[in-house]
Amino acid sequence: IIDVRDLVWEYFIKKSLLYRIVGKCMKKICIILLRQADKVTLTNQAEYNSLVKYVSSPEIIYNGLDKSRFNQLRSLSNYRSNKQSEKINITYAGNIGFAQKIDTLIDATRNLQNIKVTLIGNGKDFFRLQKYIDENQINNVEMTGELNWVEIINYYKKTDIFFVQIGKEFTTALPSKIFECLASGKPLILAAPNGPATELSAIFEGLHVVEPEDSVMLKDKITSLISSKNVTYPNNIKIIEDKYLRENQALIFSEMVKEIYLNSRNNITH
Repeated sequence: IIDVRDLVWEYFIKKSLLYRIVGKCMKKICIILLRQADKVTLTNQAEYNSLVKYVSSPEIIYNGLDKSRFNQLRSLSNYRSNKQSEKINITYAGNIGFAQKIDTLIDATRNLQNIKVTLIGNGKDFFRLQKYIDENQINNVEMTGELNWVEIINYYKKTDIFFVQIGKEFTTALPSKIFECLASGKPLILAAPNGPATELSAIFEGLHVVEPEDSVMLKDKITSLISSKNVTYPNNIKIIEDKYLRENQALIFSEMVKEIYLNSRNNITH
């Protein structure tokens, strides 16, 4: 069984000539290997559509959250921000790398004094962004560095709107961070290219999609959501619990493994 987490070659193929050649070679090699497997599993429909023409009957095993973390996140929907404060707290938590292009969020909010932005995490672009914030005297953006889960939850409690961004080239990506934010029942602004991530807006409430790396569009979306303070979406929590808990997906996976094993035993017997 081969579990495909991401179609990396798709990103290479969309780049310049050398990357495109490498991507096509990667794809050919991976397809050959995938065809040797008894079963191939994927995380979303976009990956399925890309591979179903090459691989027989791939199966989607959704990405998601583990139950213990989900239970902590769902309790945040009962938490209310300080109504005396007029500031809206926007939180990004994840890798602070070049691919995430966090400049988009900083530039979109730098002149919005009623917005407080918290960037949680570390990465290769951390010090450049911190220097950018300091040199431009941007006083409504805080970079915390890497935090443990208990510390992150404390920031999540104060969050009014979450932010997740996926680079333009990552069209088949579906980060579990999206489900983490939605499990809180709070609004999420998702800056992402059309793909499995943006398609979630048809399933979840309060999931607002904007173009990635577009600070102007992001600013417009943020200003339109100022009234979202203390707005929650309990139905999102139920959807995560029903469809996107890792324990439930693990049961589906284990049944699939059992079926493949029994079929192989029967073939050997006969």
